[in-house]
Parts: sequence; structure tokens; C-alpha cells
Amino acid sequence: MNLVSLGDWLSLCHGLHIPTVPAALVGRLPFAELERVFDYQTVSDHTIRTLATLAEPQPGTMLRWDCCAPLSIKHALAKGQPDWQPTFSQLEVDDPRFVEIVYASGLDPIVIWRRPWLHPVVIDRYPLEYRIFASRGQVQGIANYYSQRPLEETPEILSDCETLATYASRLLTEVGSFSADFIKMPDGRLLFLEGGPPHDPANPWSAHPCCFAPGAIRGIALRPQPGAQSF
Repeated sequence: MNLVSLGDWLSLCHGLHIPTVPAALVGRLPFAELERVFDYQTVSDHTIRTLATLAEPQPGTMLRWDCCAPLSIKHALAKGQPDWQPTFSQLEVDDPRFVEIVYASGLDPIVIWRRPWLHPVVIDRYPLEYRIFASRGQVQGIANYYSQRPLEETPEILSDCETLATYASRLLTEVGSFSADFIKMPDGRLLFLEGGPPHDPANPWSAHPCCFAPGAIRGIALRPQPGAQSF
């Protein structure tokens, strides 16, 4: 299993009965073809057709690479702008976040997914999202994803953390070290968004610690801990 592959994570979650944000396959590009695009070389007709679909907006949806969401989406949500924008259903092959991660991940072929743009619970302009951290077969912690927006320790939030701990235990039966992001819907469901590598302060490609300080993940962090770094 590749820890940055959305497809691998979705298959795992479905097998473990963990609810997910649905995703529809748009296409696949061999890594060699993508490199030809980067080098402005001639590519196949299949690649041309696939790339053409990446520029066609479909309202209410978002496109993402198998290894990551576009930088434009990350920036918008980090600034408390959760409303859908046309650019969210388009992809750019020169997205710097994608280029860095795809070269580091070793994924081949490059898979493209389309997902619905959700209308989750929003608190103070930020979606209610959480990140689970696990390492060496144990849950390290659960964090409020957006350190820019602290959360109160309400019964509902603590109940969410209990549910997330249950999901983390299921994931640990298959993956020993990881991070996993979940989003809260108005009907009460916590849906898996994406997964990735565990947090490691010595590794620049590891998971951001969210409300925890780097290298100090333990327990539940609903507001920034001393030393925490925002996105």
C-alpha cells in the first residue's frame, strides 16, 4: 500500500467499513507521459484526451490527483474559504504541490479522481475536520485539523474523537503508521477524506502535526498546543 494513494486508502476503508467521501475515477496517466508533458515533448492521444478533461469545470465537484489535492484548494480552505469555486474542478499539471509529491511518492500510473464538493459542518468559516496520527501500531493522537480555528471541548466534539479512535483502531489492523483526515457532515457522519504518512519531525514529507507541536503528538489537541505551527 502506498500511503499517499487515495485509491489505496479508499479500498482499505471500504474493507474496514469506514465511511468515505466518494470518488469516481477520471483517468490514468503513465508517469513517463507526465514527464513528457513537463519537458514539452509530444504525448499520446490518450494523454491529450485525459488532460483535456482536467480543464472542464463541473459545478459542485472537485478534481484531485491520487497523491494530493490541488494547492488552490489547500490555500482556500486554510484561509477559511470553504465555498466551491470553478477552479476546484480543474487540475494543473504544473501545480507545485503535485509535482513535489508525485516525484517523491513513486506512484505510477498517475490516477485522477473526481469527488463531490461537500457541505460539511463549518465553524467560524473552517470545515470541521480532524487528523488521526498513528505510529508503530498505536494511536498517538487526534487533532483539530485547522489550528487557525480552535475548537471547544464540547460533548459532540469529544464524541467525534471517540468515533475517530474506533476508526483508527480498525486502520491499525492493516497499517502500522499513518495519518488520516476526516470531515464532519451535518447528519453526524465522520467521512474519511484522505490518508498519508505518519508525523516525523525529521522528515519534510511527513504529516503536518496540525494543533500539536512538531514531535509532540499525544492525546487530543483541539486548540494549538505550545509550539504548534499553522498551515
